[in-house]
Amino acid sequence: MKHYSAAISLIRRLDLLGISRDVVKSDICTFNIAINCYCNVKRVDFSFSLLGKIMKLGYEPDPLTFNTLIRGLCIDGKLAPAVRFFGEIVKKGFQPDLITYGTLINGLCKTGDTCTAILLLKDMEQVGSCQPVIVVYSTIIDSLCKDKKVNEAFEIFSDMIEKGLTPDVVTYSCMIQGVCNLGQWKEVKRLLSEMASRNVSPNVHIFSILVDRLCKEGMITEAEKVLELMLQRGVEPNVVTYNTLMNGYCMHGKVDEAGRVLDLMASQGCQPDVISFSILINGYSKSKRIEEALSCFRGIYQKGLIPDKFTYTTLMGGLCHVGRPLDALVFVDEIKAHGLVIDLVTYSTLLHGLCKRQHIDEALSLFKMIECSDLHADIMLYNILIDGLCKAGKVDSAKELFLSLPAKGLQPNIYVYTTMIHGFCKEGRLKEAIELFKKIDENGCVPNNYTYNVMLQGFLENNETAKAIELLKVMVDCGFSAICCKKNLLVNLLSDDRLDRSLKEALQKCLDYVNMPVLDKFITCRRGQAYSFFLSLPSHSSSSSSSSSSLHYTATPLSLSPLHYAAPLHGITRPPSSTSQAKERELLEYIFSKSVKQDQLIVASGDHSLLRSDFRYLGPNEEIESEVFIPILISRHYILARVLLKTKVVEVWDSLSDATQPILYSARIKDILRNLDLGLEREIRKKPGNFSFSSFRIVRASFVPRQPNGFDCGMFVILFMQSGCKVDSRSFVFDSNEERCRLACWLANSNYNKHRDILMNDVREFYLKMNM
Repeated sequence: MKHYSAAISLIRRLDLLGISRDVVKSDICTFNIAINCYCNVKRVDFSFSLLGKIMKLGYEPDPLTFNTLIRGLCIDGKLAPAVRFFGEIVKKGFQPDLITYGTLINGLCKTGDTCTAILLLKDMEQVGSCQPVIVVYSTIIDSLCKDKKVNEAFEIFSDMIEKGLTPDVVTYSCMIQGVCNLGQWKEVKRLLSEMASRNVSPNVHIFSILVDRLCKEGMITEAEKVLELMLQRGVEPNVVTYNTLMNGYCMHGKVDEAGRVLDLMASQGCQPDVISFSILINGYSKSKRIEEALSCFRGIYQKGLIPDKFTYTTLMGGLCHVGRPLDALVFVDEIKAHGLVIDLVTYSTLLHGLCKRQHIDEALSLFKMIECSDLHADIMLYNILIDGLCKAGKVDSAKELFLSLPAKGLQPNIYVYTTMIHGFCKEGRLKEAIELFKKIDENGCVPNNYTYNVMLQGFLENNETAKAIELLKVMVDCGFSAICCKKNLLVNLLSDDRLDRSLKEALQKCLDYVNMPVLDKFITCRRGQAYSFFLSLPSHSSSSSSSSSSLHYTATPLSLSPLHYAAPLHGITRPPSSTSQAKERELLEYIFSKSVKQDQLIVASGDHSLLRSDFRYLGPNEEIESEVFIPILISRHYILARVLLKTKVVEVWDSLSDATQPILYSARIKDILRNLDLGLEREIRKKPGNFSFSSFRIVRASFVPRQPNGFDCGMFVILFMQSGCKVDSRSFVFDSNEERCRLACWLANSNYNKHRDILMNDVREFYLKMNM
């Protein structure tokens, strides 16, 4: 038992009795114990006072003293003072040991200062007397992987192996977690193969990492196979593994499968915990199967478990979701009886449910309870209640609550203003709505598109057409549209003769958007957007052939990431194991067939289309005859290397540098070209003459469009690849916000987004709530 406070009290009594001084004459152990106790109760200042006392009494601090003080500073989150203290004691002759370095490196990594941790690692390597061990390397590798700096983690990993250290299962688990988070499944497979070659068996933690990532990427079947593999190998899945798989099924609406996993867990002798039941309750609640959720909740008590805050919040949210907020309200007293604290998120869910069902009295009582608690109601909580009062026809009560906000130390944001304006408009109190609308700017807020639409709809519903037209002009000038307004009101306004041509065109666009199918509103990618490519190493298949006029490459779509966002094709290189995969193979074989017209339409969406010829380089083992695009990251800045095979030239497309500036990163590009020579050695031998990538001339491309800011380099590289570098700064038009939104829409709505159906449903529910 770690009774640090009791130990401190005893040491003080010894000191008062004059006993500790006699003890210290023969042993500094008592002081070290006291320092350790103070550090663990986060009173490192008292620990340093004891250090001063040790020095004053003429005793020498030992390594344990310094190591404990450094650990205390790390525990308290004071890493900068810890590093300074380390430097000071080293200058005074203290020889840090493995514990000293390990403690400081661990503390630095936990706070995200991996760079300083790496410097300390290099210092250890250079000193020689204290060489780093596996746990030190693993700590840094884990931190780098958590920061998504997997390449740097691989460098540390390689350095460790070169120094004769063999990675253990912990090191591999850190690396696998890092590459899994980036969706680099080839690297995962390679690391697992490497583990097998080193006789390092994956443990339950590594298997759980794989299950978790597969579930998050929508590959539930594969995650289930990992679980089966664990059982075959005799690795017992723990409750985390099972919970992860259950959560994966629930995320994709397969709650019955999650229930099956719960039964499997019990049959394998692994007892479900409260998180297991909470996951299942969450799944039932989202599927609106609330009775089954309640039954599962009762099962928690039958198993001798106690529900936690997440369990209650999930169940209460589910009850509110199906229109039973009063049943959810009953659980408030039960939560408090268990000593749990209800947070604002739970209260917000409950308050919204009560207001939505017009239980205003109960909502007001709950709100008073929140105000009397230690929690401080935020502006969004007030917004929920103001909205509920307005929809219940109690606009005066809503107005009173709105006006009381400044006295409570809260300033209305644009959402609260919009809610109050909407309430006034619904009651026909346009004068008050207009006055409040004018005050928005005065109070430092900016009206958004929805605010304008609420005001516009208020004018139209109250037959104030002239004011509506005047507001519409302001909206168009500000770049807003009337897409949130009711369709019938827009149709009537469109027929008004007082509208000029530009306003009619703007309204017609809004109507076209309103009439558009839901999915088409999200599909905004233009021709070729999803098909940027990156040069990958060849498969070295013995059956592959190469013509005399072209090199043989494998062109693969880029993986999903902030820069590269064309999702990989599945099923093309493996035999079909199901009907769906067989159909997928047939589809791909037809798309890539060269015996069918290449100008045949394959994909059509609104004004956007893709022909068969647009898909050609997506084919497996396809030959690239003329050029290759290589995105390169240099010091957080992306550039594009356009490799022209016929002319043996590498064009550098850099959206930040001026055309007259020298190419400062030629050496980096040369390294990449040399790597291509090594990686494609077999293919290069088939080329006539002395072909070599490293002999290519590096030049800066002319008339490269310049990015307008310091953060759009990745977007520009994408645009360069999409256009085949057929862009010219003299006629180039670029809207950063539009392009970023376009990319976000494509990522969210891609067929490869396994979460898309759930997302679209969430979008619909969100806007239904806003418009209710």
